[in-house]
Amino acid sequence: MVKKLLNPLVVSAFVLVLVLGSLVHLMYGSCQTSKWHYILQRYYMPEYLPWTMITSRYSKGNEINVYTNYNGVWNSWYRDGTKLFECYMENGKRNGIALAWNENGSLMFKSGFKNGEFHGKYESWYDKGTRSEKGFWKNGKLEGLHESWYENGTKLNIDRYLNGKSHGLQERWHPNGKKYFEYNYINDQQISGIFWNEDGSLKSKEYCDSKGKLKKRELYLKNKIHQFETEVEVGRNFIISTHSSETGELIKKVYKVDGVEFIKRELFKNNTLVKTETVE
Repeated sequence: MVKKLLNPLVVSAFVLVLVLGSLVHLMYGSCQTSKWHYILQRYYMPEYLPWTMITSRYSKGNEINVYTNYNGVWNSWYRDGTKLFECYMENGKRNGIALAWNENGSLMFKSGFKNGEFHGKYESWYDKGTRSEKGFWKNGKLEGLHESWYENGTKLNIDRYLNGKSHGLQERWHPNGKKYFEYNYINDQQISGIFWNEDGSLKSKEYCDSKGKLKKRELYLKNKIHQFETEVEVGRNFIISTHSSETGELIKKVYKVDGVEFIKRELFKNNTLVKTETVE
């Protein structure tokens, strides 16, 4: 009996069954069973097998979707086995602290979640370890102070939010550290703005109505106002008129669709049209 069991064919068949069983489990067992289950199902099966043999559902980025009603820690990895993502799930939704890493192993972001939405402190980093962003969320909406930095560590933005809407002073800096602009918002409506050139000199000031539409823009040269602009909306067209700050004389009018697409430019002298340009 023992000799029959030790027959090379029987042993080979037994080993083959074990290998095939292990492979099938790697392919069709939960991708959360081990790192190797995830890597095989995420990278190799979509690459080498027809989609009719693949049971996992994938997102647009080819990440394996979290299983419906999944409870527990959900992990994902890069192809080489480096950790990519980790977060506790309740009923398939993120709850608690989520962590993500770059391919070099450095931390990419750390954020709180509640019932699948951003909630609590959020932080992110560039792949070399310098901070990228820091802020707070409340039930999926930005709340309070939100800061961001250039990759070299220079401050990029400081924004303020209330219930997901811009509220208060919004600030931005040039890469050289000089202030770029300041916007004042109330309940997501822009009230005013100031812009600076990269050398720190004043560039322009903007004033808006209660609906956030531009009323007047002052243009500065060597920190002194030399022109001002007004903006009128006619249907989808925007007409931007530029005047001399000293005399009020009309200098030009620029016409744009939706405030973006250039239509034409009219040039004036002594408040009289002298030229029309159709090339921006």
